Amino acid sequence: MFGIDVFDPSSRAFSGDLLVFASGMALAVLVVMINQFGQEIEPLRLIAAEMVFGVPVFVLGSILFERGVRWSISATSIVSFGYQSLVISVFCFVALFTVLRSTSPSRASVAFFASPLWGVFLGFIVFGESISPTLITGAVLVAAGVFVANRY
Repeated sequence: MFGIDVFDPSSRAFSGDLLVFASGMALAVLVVMINQFGQEIEPLRLIAAEMVFGVPVFVLGSILFERGVRWSISATSIVSFGYQSLVISVFCFVALFTVLRSTSPSRASVAFFASPLWGVFLGFIVFGESISPTLITGAVLVAAGVFVANRY
């Protein structure tokens, strides 16, 4: 793809594809587990428990895989961290929980393909990020895919 052999295990694209695949599989497992076992659990309690166990794993991953990267704490990094934690993690997780209580996991998963669109929209509103014609084209294609998948 674009001159890169994505099936070459030594290429960076291959390891990135594996990471995206693993992330998708983890999301699929999460959706099924929430649907099967999470109906009685309060969403905010569950996400708090996930953060208690998940944050140390991500910090360890950062230490292991981001060698040579300097950490710096600034107002921008604190606001970004808060936005990622509250808006992206908590809001999207509670929304997923709510949707799963009223529909099937497959339908909820398709609807959540639109999550990046909300992220782009909030980035535009909150941070004044620019929206390019390419981004608009991608957003329209994602929205069309979600519509078609839910319609048929």
